[in-house]
Amino acid sequence: KQQYRSRLTFVVRASSPIASELRAELHRSYPDLAIIDLVPFSEQLRRSFTDQRMNADIASSFGALGLLLAATGIFSVMTYTDSRRRREFGIRQALGGTARDMSRHVLRETGRLIASGVVIGLVAAWAMAKILAGVLYGVGAHDPVTFVAVPAVLAAIGLTAAWLPARRAAQVDPITALREE
Repeated sequence: KQQYRSRLTFVVRASSPIASELRAELHRSYPDLAIIDLVPFSEQLRRSFTDQRMNADIASSFGALGLLLAATGIFSVMTYTDSRRRREFGIRQALGGTARDMSRHVLRETGRLIASGVVIGLVAAWAMAKILAGVLYGVGAHDPVTFVAVPAVLAAIGLTAAWLPARRAAQVDPITALREE
């Protein structure tokens, strides 16, 4: 069974700390009144936002975890894809391609994948923004800074995750690659 207990809160504005005087006056005027605690307004304000702050911390943690999973996924897919194309990279280098060309090729392909993901994500975010507007605090549903900064960060993380596979593709030895399989 759930029970609701209301708690009466008074806010007093004063130019100096008056907690002890206030406690004594309340006790003298209302001897049966239970005074639980007297705290400064800043502490009362902090306590009142505890639930919202916890929800924001949890959402931020899930966001960071999602970002880590996205980076890991891009890294894994590009590493796998590049390992399957080792022979192709060897042929390209044997025909005159440079290590720089191989890196650019891999990063360009990754960039296309990231760009398509960003576009799909932006369209979905724009569509969902009105629905989520009620839970946003301090930012508008279609905040331009958010709609620019978040995709930029995601693209930078994606390209960073693809950097090592691109470097590995550039270091493929043509002779060894052609002898495999």
